Amino acid sequence: MKKSTLYIESEVSNVLLATGMPAHLQGFHFLKDAIMDVVKNPTHLHQLTKKLYPYIADRFSVTSPIVERSMRHAIEMAKKNGLTYNINKMLNTTYLTTDERPCNGNFIGLVSEIVKKNMYRLMARAQDIEDIDDVPGFIKDLLEDLGETPTSVA
Repeated sequence: MKKSTLYIESEVSNVLLATGMPAHLQGFHFLKDAIMDVVKNPTHLHQLTKKLYPYIADRFSVTSPIVERSMRHAIEMAKKNGLTYNINKMLNTTYLTTDERPCNGNFIGLVSEIVKKNMYRLMARAQDIEDIDDVPGFIKDLLEDLGETPTSVA
């Protein structure tokens, strides 16, 4: 597995845990895979029931309705553990109100944007490096995974 993929997986896990989502839930793992896929392929966010849920279901040998329900349950558990406060804190704004639970698609999109924001911060630090050859390899991989050209860092 490439270092960039490991970094993305680690970042997604960190954000999910920071929302208050318990890691032992099956929905946590489904959401982690879904968010990683959406970070790399943003168009999949608009095809949840046609592409994303079946993709996750095949990976875990379950059905699409189980994937959807497990994700919904994991988000509900995170809501009980301070999801609203934690997401608003990560975004430094009031994005969610206390009485709403984001739907699966909104949550996946929101967390994928937080992960991308964190990755862009890391890449911004690399922009201070004059020579592209001095940029750590996994940052080059991140740029390529996100459709950027490594020469745009220099």
